[in-house]
Amino acid sequence: MSARSPRLIACVRCRRRKKRCDRAVPSCGECTKTGSECVPVGLKTDGNLTRVPTAYLQQLESQMAALQRKAQNQSLVADADTADDHGQVQQESSYPSPFDNSNNENSESGSRPTGDPIPREESVDNVMVFDGDDTTMSNLYSPSQSIPDPQYQSQPAGSAFNRSQPRHDLTCIGSDWLDHYAEIYFRHAQPQWSFLDEDDWNTKYQAWMTSPSAVDDTHVFILLLALAVGALLSSSYRQNCPYLTHASRLYETAVRDYLGSITQHQSALTRTQASILMVIYSWHDSSHNILQNSIMMVLMNCQNLIDQMRADEDKQSENTTALRSLQRRCIMSCHIVNEIVSSAWSYPQSFVLETLDDKMFQYASKMQAGLESPDFYEPLFQLRCIQSKIRHTNKRLRLLDPSDPFRESFRLRLKTELQDWKTSIQLLTSSTPSDEVVYHETQALLKLYDYGVSILMQENLSILCVQDIGQLIECCSGACRTFRQSQQSNPLIYWTWTALMYQFRLGVMLLYCYFITPRTMQTPIFSYESTLDGIQSCRLTLENFSTRWPQSVVYFQAFQLLADKAFESSYGEAIANQTALESPEALTRCLTSGSSGEWIANMETVVMELKSQHVHHAVVALIQDIIKRSSVEDFNMEAIGFVPNLDLDSLGLFGFCVPT
Repeated sequence: MSARSPRLIACVRCRRRKKRCDRAVPSCGECTKTGSECVPVGLKTDGNLTRVPTAYLQQLESQMAALQRKAQNQSLVADADTADDHGQVQQESSYPSPFDNSNNENSESGSRPTGDPIPREESVDNVMVFDGDDTTMSNLYSPSQSIPDPQYQSQPAGSAFNRSQPRHDLTCIGSDWLDHYAEIYFRHAQPQWSFLDEDDWNTKYQAWMTSPSAVDDTHVFILLLALAVGALLSSSYRQNCPYLTHASRLYETAVRDYLGSITQHQSALTRTQASILMVIYSWHDSSHNILQNSIMMVLMNCQNLIDQMRADEDKQSENTTALRSLQRRCIMSCHIVNEIVSSAWSYPQSFVLETLDDKMFQYASKMQAGLESPDFYEPLFQLRCIQSKIRHTNKRLRLLDPSDPFRESFRLRLKTELQDWKTSIQLLTSSTPSDEVVYHETQALLKLYDYGVSILMQENLSILCVQDIGQLIECCSGACRTFRQSQQSNPLIYWTWTALMYQFRLGVMLLYCYFITPRTMQTPIFSYESTLDGIQSCRLTLENFSTRWPQSVVYFQAFQLLADKAFESSYGEAIANQTALESPEALTRCLTSGSSGEWIANMETVVMELKSQHVHHAVVALIQDIIKRSSVEDFNMEAIGFVPNLDLDSLGLFGFCVPT
């Protein structure tokens, strides 16, 4: 019998069932009988894709959700019985850590954890298209095989999310944990960053917990980012900390599944809120590498929001009044975020970024104080406006001659503005009932004033007098001691990269002031004891940060090496009897010679690392100047007209003259 070539099978369904297809158009007999769509083989060859009816997938997903809830309820009953037998209920063990599932993630068995993502899908003409090469697709046609094992379902029933949400892997966190993160965010982050409508956020959050598909993807992104920030606020960064794991999972899910939707959203307000949340997350994360791109997104979206507000100025109604108030707070938050980042880091200034920065400064400077806001957000915004004025003014003052009197007059004007703000905030805190928000404490607000003075002195190009040096040391030392006390009393909110950068700045400034001041003039200018207390508080703060984040170790190393240089043997003699020094090795390091070749090599390595992390250029200039000078005794006090006169490569920082 002669061999015949096999007849071509033209239908995907017939080929899968190994049946001969009559290739009728538009639907073969087998597909017509079952009511399925007849998809010819090879119709779509790119990626080896197969089309599946949407209705069929929805039926499978509803069956999977029902079986998951049933397995969860059975697991909860079993856990409750076990807890009753032992006489107590385990609190945290009922929420499995993702580390517990690490051995099962690559399992080839039919049962899969609920956190596993659904394969990537597309929608083409109401038909979902899946990658046919994905081995997990075989489970879609057998729902019973893809039921999660009950051992993964020990979290509360309220934590079950609808699997119709694409690539959802949050079911292992649990609703109780998510509720806790939401409470933490709005209790501690919202008072400082009130750019979200708390009532609207909670409404969408409850709807999302009930049915994830009921909330738009753009709002889900904001929900997940706020929850991630709340988880980071709760985290101690210890090994296997569930808070840290949950924060990472929430953030990765938001960026992976919803970032594209948020960038294409029409509302500038929504995009701006999302970009601010990304910046706040990076401040609390173990690395601030995403900060540079995030701040660019903040400025661009904020400029769009400003343009949108200007276009809608003629529209006035009851609804737009509340919206414009929220838009105003969002713009204020953008300005505060931009000023904090610009004062702490020196990222490469592109033309676009510099233009957006200038536009933000000009718009914020013209914003009038909001009388409808009785809280402390307006005063905080006003302080950041003064700091922004200092930063932008110094850019223009660098073009003037060092002896130009306009420099000194403008510095005194800005100094007066800071002092007026301090007076007003003292009156406000004394006349306002106290609340539970730590940012509103008088001590915390005055610390922000000290930061403002340090920025004014650090960036100032004019020559400072001895009184200014004394005030600078007093402010820096007080801010270091205050921050140390605040971090100990409320460790939940003071672990941020911005706090680390400002504390490092203050510590370097204290060491530099001590370094440039002759021994005979130290006592008349500043209190020796308070200076050492501030330096010691800063050292302990940097040491704690170094144990929390590996990327922050370089700041503690730099501070220790600078202390070696600035104090040398006198530092060891001064603090030898202080019980506050907890590390004996620090005393040994401080007794070493600051002019040794090993010290210089170590400092050069540290400076390179600081530059790679974009530490503010003025702080790096102070460090480099300490490296250049072997000791204070090398200054020729008779040969120069100032005591001392420092130029710092046209920055002119921290020179001071003896007043006549």
